[in-house]
Amino acid sequence: LLPPSSPELWHVQKLMACAQGRGTFQARSENTQWLVAVLTWGLAPAGFVAVGQTSALYDRGGPYDKLRQVAKRRGTSVASTLWWPKMSRECADKLESTLQFSAAWKEQQGEDCFIGLEAVDACGQQLPKAAELLCRVCGPFNGKETFVWTRDKHGYTGVRPPRHPCALNWYMPRRGGFGLMEVRVNWKSQVETLLHVPQFGDRSARSRPKAILVASGGEYHTV
Repeated sequence: LLPPSSPELWHVQKLMACAQGRGTFQARSENTQWLVAVLTWGLAPAGFVAVGQTSALYDRGGPYDKLRQVAKRRGTSVASTLWWPKMSRECADKLESTLQFSAAWKEQQGEDCFIGLEAVDACGQQLPKAAELLCRVCGPFNGKETFVWTRDKHGYTGVRPPRHPCALNWYMPRRGGFGLMEVRVNWKSQVETLLHVPQFGDRSARSRPKAILVASGGEYHTV
């Protein structure tokens, strides 16, 4: 939102880099009008500002560590691997045929199933297209169960969407200015399908990496 000629542009970029865990920022008490304007426009009734941070950076990673080990053993990237809680290999095979997505491999561990998909980009910051399909078809909102017609003797199969521990959780300031609430955009364009795969040093950084979303006129839901 800042014009390239603005003298405040460099300082806002430095602040953004600091929030993402890259470098430091020395606060200044003067000439903060541009930053205030950016935040004000973002929090206007027609839009919102949300900050995303991956849960993989907390509590020793939780499911992320297991997913990382599976991906390493399979020789693939973390970004192209999905963790599907309480999903059998047999049911995953039926859903693959019904929904017509292509999985490179599947691995059953206890009640969970891990699925390998084709990566989208070399940076690994976006879910594969097949993962987008599974997240949206199998869970339009908040992980609710969806019944998919699998054309077998059981007819419909109840499924919940797969998960990725590196997906960003988004938090928006409340309108009254007190506290935050977790949000997501309309399920047709979920923002939590953006990833941040932890890099070396992320967990010990003074400011853990975050992504800031400024949306205008977008639909969002509380979680």
